[in-house]
Amino acid sequence: MVGKWHLGHTLEIQAPNARGFDDYFGHLHTEVKYWEHTAPGGGHDLQHNGKSVRREGRYLTDVHGEEAARFIQERDRSRPFFLYVPFLAPHSPMEAPKELVAKYARRTDPLQRVYAAMVDSMDQAVGVILDTLESEGLTQSTIVVFLSDNGGPLMAGAQNRPLRGGKMTTFEGGVRAVGMIRWPGQLAAGHVSEQVVSVMDLYPSLARAAGVALGNQRPLDGRDQWDALSEGTSEPREGDLFFTAESPTRDPYQVAVISGRWKLIQQIDRQQTSMTVKNMLFDIEADPSEKSDVSAANPERVADLAERIRAWRALHPVAGQHVEIAPNPGWRSPKDWAAALLPADETILETGPIYERQEAVLENLQKGYGDRGRVDVD
Repeated sequence: MVGKWHLGHTLEIQAPNARGFDDYFGHLHTEVKYWEHTAPGGGHDLQHNGKSVRREGRYLTDVHGEEAARFIQERDRSRPFFLYVPFLAPHSPMEAPKELVAKYARRTDPLQRVYAAMVDSMDQAVGVILDTLESEGLTQSTIVVFLSDNGGPLMAGAQNRPLRGGKMTTFEGGVRAVGMIRWPGQLAAGHVSEQVVSVMDLYPSLARAAGVALGNQRPLDGRDQWDALSEGTSEPREGDLFFTAESPTRDPYQVAVISGRWKLIQQIDRQQTSMTVKNMLFDIEADPSEKSDVSAANPERVADLAERIRAWRALHPVAGQHVEIAPNPGWRSPKDWAAALLPADETILETGPIYERQEAVLENLQKGYGDRGRVDVD
């Protein structure tokens, strides 16, 4: 793995090398400065397999591309490989090489110039990876997937037209993103598919394509979509898709469910002494830009989808649905994030509920919380 982790930065057991990746180069936080490689609260955050590394003065997107190429060249040639490259670009902080920003001087908005330059840089880094696959003779035998985790942030210079909204919303501009897949000789070039595919579907779909047994012990949220992707067909996706978006603004926040052609968005506004919920229903097949809210004409469908959202939210930990943009006022950053990880042998690895399995206490607590979330999560 090369790039942004953002799935834990305090315990060794949360880091990529403890989560199935044999080789990791990147940063643990949601973002770092592109040339200084420091986290938002301070502290150096660039590492290789748990050891801090320095690339002073190097633009991070270039480093990501080079390190991905390095892994491909130094791989164990007796085994197949999976390489995950979550580039930071074009995520904040909005920083790009001056020569690339100048390339987009015709854009009148300064933020859009920087955003375009960051995307340009990422495109060049992707080219480095593809060129390395070619030089290593791997193009024909490698599946390459390119996708985004969400729509572009409007506040940072992105545009998602004709879709409504962007990152930090559950409108289509926030949750519907472009994806591309390449496998020469196996997938037809230039084909455009309208198949609904969630990022959760990639695991079972790519495992099927590679002939790898899943081996999961619990049900997967993802669906095997390989037939639709490889044959160019489009069919309804089995199961509902749920979304939530609130960071970095706490209120209002949005939750949504997509069920077939119907999408319900609930906009929830929590004030100190009140809470309001606004329902918006869209037929995203007929109205992908979400211009027409048809909730008033479809009260029964709204009620059905709202109940599905309620049941889905009730599955989450009581403290696991909301995000705060600022840490505790007493918190301070370590000087080096790789060195600050608490080692696994100093961590209690067993998971368990609060109150040391006092089941009666937990039961009463859960009754108090009701469907607002789970108190005890395995």
